[in-house]
Amino acid sequence: MKILIISHGGGSPYHGPNMRWYYLGTALKSMGVDVSIASSSYFHKFFNFPEVNSSYSVEEIDGIEYVWLKTNKYSGRMSQIINQAWFSLKSFFLLPQLARKEKYDAVIASSPHPFVVFAARRCANVLGVPFIYEVRDLWPLVIQELSGASDSHPYIRLVSFAERYAVRNANAIVSVKPGDGKYFGERYGVSESRFHYIPNGFLPSRNVQLEKNRDQNAPFVIGYVGALSSYYCIDNLIGAARVLKDHQDVHFRIVGGGEDLGKLKNLAFQYGLENISFTGKVSKDKVVEELERFDACYVGLKEVKANLYGISCNKIFEYMYAAKPIVASYITNYDPVQMAGCGVTIRSGTPEQLGEAILNLKENPELARDMGKKGREFFDQNHDFKLIAGRYNELLSSLISRRNNA
Repeated sequence: MKILIISHGGGSPYHGPNMRWYYLGTALKSMGVDVSIASSSYFHKFFNFPEVNSSYSVEEIDGIEYVWLKTNKYSGRMSQIINQAWFSLKSFFLLPQLARKEKYDAVIASSPHPFVVFAARRCANVLGVPFIYEVRDLWPLVIQELSGASDSHPYIRLVSFAERYAVRNANAIVSVKPGDGKYFGERYGVSESRFHYIPNGFLPSRNVQLEKNRDQNAPFVIGYVGALSSYYCIDNLIGAARVLKDHQDVHFRIVGGGEDLGKLKNLAFQYGLENISFTGKVSKDKVVEELERFDACYVGLKEVKANLYGISCNKIFEYMYAAKPIVASYITNYDPVQMAGCGVTIRSGTPEQLGEAILNLKENPELARDMGKKGREFFDQNHDFKLIAGRYNELLSSLISRRNNA
């Protein structure tokens, strides 16, 4: 079996996020499935950019074929939209040629943005194979909530049109969040049989040290790993550090970079906090090493309606894999932390409650250890990418068989 993934940000360990399809491609390879990922040469989350000297280039990375389409760099919102349009147009006109040559068995349009659905459907039609629409974020819903844009905004209209086109034409809709089926059912009348929940996860590069012999004289470390932007509510964690300022036996460690790094450092400085440290970005292969330093982990999200249908933060699954108790701060109807019993969830914007939750874990090591073990068990049963790839393989095989027998 051979499949084509069209995703604006098709990341890898050597370039940066998003790495869902790198992980899936690695796992599917062992199942006899060859994966090609068509991606933009420029994506703002990349820390290394591929070299593309012509319209596109092809590179093999750990057994996965990457097709890098050359696009413009961007720094502002308008140039980012141009980048999205340029990648989508190049995909529409260039990838069908590649599809004819490679003869893929299925084509998948994978978000973030949905504009790639037109190219994916065209490639699928050229080959007469299934077309799958994969969703990680509910566009335009989440964009409107974060930006305040109205339904009549030109960009929102374009996104809405692309989403509607994808839903009406896809042979199957896949989402990393369980509640998105309800969203598509309410908004577009999508039947349950067309929706498939195939979650995100983590494919570790090495085993984590589950039972760390903790130095009883060392401070209790509450940590965060990931991008530093306002969406992840790191200011709430700094607020908790301020609440626990006098607790010298608690330390806050923030691992990652992003647009808010300078602002967050300044905020900690203004509060005179000496119980917090910022490491900056670390490479993906260092994440497990960082997690081993933590005694508990933090994840926070802005309160937006889109999250009610579910959340899918990769950091949660990394925390689970590392068997660390999680202090979560968000609102959702599908909470993986609560499902796993691996931590505590509180409302966002409540640093006092966050501080209390951290102290409770510190003062109850058996509780923290039990939560960590439950998280690892939940991960092993639901979010190891080897298992997730198996579910995708079953879906692909079913769609291809159905198409061949039609």
